[in-house]
Amino acid sequence: MWIALLAAATIVQSQPFVIDTPPGARLDAAFVDAGPRAPGVLFFPMCIEGAMNGWMPVAERLRAAGVSSLIAAPRGSQRELDADAAFAELRRRIGGDAPIATAGSSCGVWFAMTTAVRHADVRAVVAFTGPHTTGQLEHVRKTPGLAVFTGAAELDAPAPDWARTLKDASAHPASRIELVPGKAHGTDNLAANAALAQHIAEWLKMQLSSAAPQAGPSQAPCESASHRAFDFWVGDWDVANAAGKPAGTSRVERVLGGCVIMENWSGANGPYAGKSFNTFNPADGTWTQHWVDSAGASVLMTGAFQDGRLVYRREFVRRDGVPVKSRMTFVNVDASHVRQLVEQSADGGQTWTPQIDLLYTRRS
Repeated sequence: MWIALLAAATIVQSQPFVIDTPPGARLDAAFVDAGPRAPGVLFFPMCIEGAMNGWMPVAERLRAAGVSSLIAAPRGSQRELDADAAFAELRRRIGGDAPIATAGSSCGVWFAMTTAVRHADVRAVVAFTGPHTTGQLEHVRKTPGLAVFTGAAELDAPAPDWARTLKDASAHPASRIELVPGKAHGTDNLAANAALAQHIAEWLKMQLSSAAPQAGPSQAPCESASHRAFDFWVGDWDVANAAGKPAGTSRVERVLGGCVIMENWSGANGPYAGKSFNTFNPADGTWTQHWVDSAGASVLMTGAFQDGRLVYRREFVRRDGVPVKSRMTFVNVDASHVRQLVEQSADGGQTWTPQIDLLYTRRS
């Protein structure tokens, strides 16, 4: 078995660096490179000083097996954006088609599970000694294709109960639970238990080697769950402003084989019209919108899904020289309504002022 090669392997040297996030945070990170086109695992360590190397016993074994690892330590209050930035960095390094998994320990479990919820191309998740949210648990129940490895030290209450609940929620045949002796917390178990590190590495290698179906020449390139996450906007709409008055009409359709979501906008007052072209980039998990209109505007924004909402962002400088942050959020209210909210901040993101607030109502 590949794991036997570790006896003769040298200690893997990680490459430390910093990941910049959209809110301006800087995440400490390290990359263990297994070579071009290798699959990858995104590791989130415990949220304590000196925990960056906690996952290294697993990363070393994965490196010997041809799997790259990115270890990222989120910080700051915008945790979803931190997780997305780490995911995008790993995607950038291993490529858009390489298999990917996540792993977290203690508070890192939240980040690993959140990344799996927000990115449909995550094949497997390791959640060791950490709590999960109700929403994350529901995602596991509804996603039988997501494999889960969970566990804890037997005496580290209530972590064993968390692990049992998560394992019971998963329908994937490869999902497993491993409870180890003692009461060590999180990745402290890996330093004292080489067999546990080996089991996790072997399991991750197996999931990354066999989980995803191979795309054939007849398979449409833009039919993944991630590509279709914005389909809730597709349809014919009557649109009202925040005061409830008509703002316009819109037809949103999937074009070019479903690779582009295109809006055709007509204003309620006058001949004003516009189009937006929305595309998903599987290489880094982001969306891009290019808006053009009959007034000559051309606006480019990039974004990602956060808690089920698509949030686009851009920055620009006003004519008076003030730098402005802008964000546009699409909310799937229900099957018949979508909200589009555009906000701006002139104080670096501390406060936000609504600029456009539209409610799309689906035509029957």
